[in-house]
Formats: sequence, structure tokens, C-alpha cells
Amino acid sequence: MQFCECLDMPSFRQRAKKRDEKLVNAASQLPLGQPLSGLSVTRLGRELMAQVSSLHTARLPVRYSDEYFESALLNPRWSRLAMWDGMVAGAVICKELDGGLRVQSIVAAVARRGIGSRLLGVVLAEADKQGIPTSSLHVHVKNEPAIALYKSLGFRTQVTKEGYYQRSSSNLEPPWDAHFMVRPRADSDVCSSRVNTCIKGTATHNAKLERMQCLLDDEVQVDDLNNTASHVADANVSQ
Repeated sequence: MQFCECLDMPSFRQRAKKRDEKLVNAASQLPLGQPLSGLSVTRLGRELMAQVSSLHTARLPVRYSDEYFESALLNPRWSRLAMWDGMVAGAVICKELDGGLRVQSIVAAVARRGIGSRLLGVVLAEADKQGIPTSSLHVHVKNEPAIALYKSLGFRTQVTKEGYYQRSSSNLEPPWDAHFMVRPRADSDVCSSRVNTCIKGTATHNAKLERMQCLLDDEVQVDDLNNTASHVADANVSQ
């Protein structure tokens, strides 16, 4: 059974709704900016892919096909899941491209609770460890919380691509432009400290930067429309 087909099963939808309600309720009880406790980060696996697909469908304006997730499973080295109480609370899917690391999608079940920054921090730390020279991503020009988060992790805008999200005009606020942001390998102590803060997550509640990153953390990040267009279910509706 394919991932998207699983989403149409009544039993799956009911379980997913209960999981979502439990997570949202837990997050709503926390003060503004406080990270969600009990998060763990693990590698992408087939047994959780239906949840990952469901989360992408619910939280992102792009409609990804089964081929997109199958491709991620074939090379899971650069993809991670945030787990909370046995459920998928977030996911980041990346791939090696042009000698660097490209963030293809990052999504969280609840916004601004440190999920996205935690996932991205883990992946960036691994990329630095493996000597990957650069990491890059696309982000909508109006997604200011996400842009601020990426800047705090060392990303800088290299170029702004006009009309990059044109196919998503019904789902995104104009203009449909994207910043292409690039982050060099973190060789300095300052950059390494930023990434390590994200990795530690709730383990170091004393970090002021961590709280700021939770406030900046945004659930929506879409990337790589040109390189993953064949993976999108409906090019006329996606993004």
C-alpha cells in the first residue's frame, strides 16, 4: 500500500486526529517560546512514512507524491524525524546535491516549539562533521520567522528567485518569490555553538538563544521545486 493511500483509510485518519490533538494540547499548555519536552530525533524509516506523508500534507502547501518519499527512503542518511510520545512531531528531508547538502522539506506538527530548529541542527551538525562544504535551501520571501531562524543558524541569502512558487499561487501569499539561502560549513566556534544549541534542545533550558529560536521556529519550509518537480503529485496544485 502506498503512503498517500494510507491517508484515505478511516482508521488511519482517526488515529492521526487523536495524535494531533494530543500533541497540540501538550504544546498549548507551555509558555510562549518554551520548547516541547520529550522530543527525540531518529532516522527516517518506512514504518513511520505514512505519518510523515500525512504531516507534509497537513502542514505544507506542496503536495508531495509517493515517489518523493520513496526517494528519501532510498537515501535516508540526510533525513531525520522528531518523535514525541511515539508519534512523528516533525521531519526534515535533505539530499546531497552539487557537492553540498540541500534541505528539501522541513515540517513540524506544531509551530514555534523548537521542533524545526532541533531537526535542522542535527542535520547541519552531521553535515559539518562529514565535511560537507555548504548547506542550502529555498524559503518563501514572506516566511519571516523561518528566515530569521535560518539566519541564526548561519544561512545567508545568496539570490532571490522571482516566481519560484508560482505554481503555489492559490496556497501562498504573493509575491511568489523565494530566497535561496546558503550556509558554509561551520568552522568557527560561534557557528558550532549555534548548531549545538539546537541539538541539545530541551536538555539545556538555560540557553537564551534556544528560547529565541523556538520563537522564530516556523512549521512551513518548502524547497527545491525545480529539482523535485517530478515528485509532486499535481504540478498545477502543488506548492
